[in-house]
Amino acid sequence: NEWSFSIPDGFGRVVLSGICKNQPAYGAESTPLDTVVVKAVWANEENPLKGYRLEGITLSSPTVLSVSYYDSYDFLGKNGIPDDATTAYCETAGYGKRYGDDCKGQQTGILTALFTDREYTGFIYSALYYDDRYRVIQRKGNNGQHGTESVYTAYNFEGSPTKEKHVHSVPGQAPVTEVHTYTYDLANRLLKSVYQLNDKDSITLVD
Repeated sequence: NEWSFSIPDGFGRVVLSGICKNQPAYGAESTPLDTVVVKAVWANEENPLKGYRLEGITLSSPTVLSVSYYDSYDFLGKNGIPDDATTAYCETAGYGKRYGDDCKGQQTGILTALFTDREYTGFIYSALYYDDRYRVIQRKGNNGQHGTESVYTAYNFEGSPTKEKHVHSVPGQAPVTEVHTYTYDLANRLLKSVYQLNDKDSITLVD
């Protein structure tokens, strides 16, 4: 039998999800985890649980399907997530500025299992970077085509996105750059949406 699991950290944030082959004796009068506190603790190491260790339970033959990282960037350079230009913050004019390493309480990384024709083929990962108002201004990582994905976002004072640039790269091909630009009225209601692909003429989507 296979069971799905979703395990939170000490703050109640789900950080590990997947399937395992545990065989708990659940029944009308048997709830083996009813009085147990189960949580994932960041161990900052290479391991099958992508850097976490568990308290309150041992998983049998776990297959990790998704992982979330919070509070720091210690996950970079471990468990298949590189610490290089693929995931590194790169200040980009017009798209905000990173607010140091102060990211307590924020999601800093995502790892998701990739399947092709129902066969596991690896993980898609990304690192998230924030400005001084804890808004995501960059998202850097890979894609399912052995390339990279970079998303840059600018915001207005109210926190709505005014511009988003998405750079998609695949080995052996020229990068594809998509830019969405948004204009709002004084009540922060969307007035106009413009799209541009690479160096082609812009297209108005909403006006």
